Amino acid sequence: MSSSLDKIDKNIIDLFRRNPEITHSEIADKVGRSQPAIGKRIKKLEKKGLLSYQVGSNVKEFDFIFVKVEIQSKDPEKVLNIAGKCPFMPIAFKLTGMNNINIIAYGYNLKFVSDLLTYHFKEEKHIKSIKFEIILDINEDLVLPIDLNIQKCEFFARIKKIK
Repeated sequence: MSSSLDKIDKNIIDLFRRNPEITHSEIADKVGRSQPAIGKRIKKLEKKGLLSYQVGSNVKEFDFIFVKVEIQSKDPEKVLNIAGKCPFMPIAFKLTGMNNINIIAYGYNLKFVSDLLTYHFKEEKHIKSIKFEIILDINEDLVLPIDLNIQKCEFFARIKKIK
């Protein structure tokens, strides 16, 4: 977090993290400032990109299996591009270290996820290794930008044609 944030800015961000539906008046009461002052601070935080709003779905509420995928690739940008086009891979990270890509992926069951990853990555020569682990539980709600327009996924379209 930016060192230019004061205690009030940090409190505002934390209050939104805990309750995205909190009102400016409720924040003002909790941090001891006026509602207009809080409104100005929120606008400043948004302008700096330190506070933003994203519509998503809580992972805990879906009947999908979620996995953490670790990939070692000679071309991590290509992997990020592939993941970015697949609605079953809503989050992908480029990292330092041997496994330089992590992806959060989901599907209907373990076979679906395994087949999805095989479809997208098996023939990619730049990939040295790929492994995944099932996410069993999370400590807090996790909201991800889950795209339910899954028909636009090449893999999903392909398996629907086979059936």
